[in-house]
Amino acid sequence: MTDGEFDQALQQVLPGRVTSAQSRALFKGYVSHTGGSGVDLVGFSSMAEAVATGDDAAAEYADMDANTYCMMGDPDADAASSKIGAAIRGRQQRAQMAA
Repeated sequence: MTDGEFDQALQQVLPGRVTSAQSRALFKGYVSHTGGSGVDLVGFSSMAEAVATGDDAAAEYADMDANTYCMMGDPDADAASSKIGAAIRGRQQRAQMAA
């Protein structure tokens, strides 16, 4: 499954347990570790179990320390991340149009 599909599936199975930022970190950590391009059913099940177990277990899949993983769980941090990403994409698009 893709990053977006992974996030949707996690939200359905464990509603409210992870933010989009945490979901992206889990996806990237898994893909980086496996060398694949997505998450299979076994990987999804393992990560969902880790998320249900707690932040320390989930942080291992995200390949980061638990404190960083927990900070990504703050809804305000997720909103700020989205705004920063939108600003960067906007600048890139304007630069491409000007070129």
